[in-house]
Amino acid sequence: MVPYAQGVSVVFDGVRLDKITKLDVTPGKANRHEVTTLGTPVLTNGTARRATKQYAPGDVEPPTVKVEFLGNSPFGTADRGRVGQLSVVWSGGSLSGQAQISEFATALSVNDVVRGSGAFEFLG
Repeated sequence: MVPYAQGVSVVFDGVRLDKITKLDVTPGKANRHEVTTLGTPVLTNGTARRATKQYAPGDVEPPTVKVEFLGNSPFGTADRGRVGQLSVVWSGGSLSGQAQISEFATALSVNDVVRGSGAFEFLG
């Protein structure tokens, strides 16, 4: 039995998630802030006048990790919001740092194996 698939390893606070079937690593979104002023250039089309919005770079959100695996989730309802050390390694790279458990679930279906899923959000 292979403890993790395709070289993928996910460990949260010393708990290894086994039998991983899917891993999604989403880099944080880069935000922008509107900085339009009264002196902004105006587009004119006959009688319609519109200001050209201007933006400045903003904050960058930390990455999110979603994982699917075979078996029951090692985390329960009381673990939502729990903060700990997350280490994620895959063939294309790795991430590690303080993260929060944002969701976890276990799915049971007739004539199928038990499947678990979860998501972590890095804190910085």
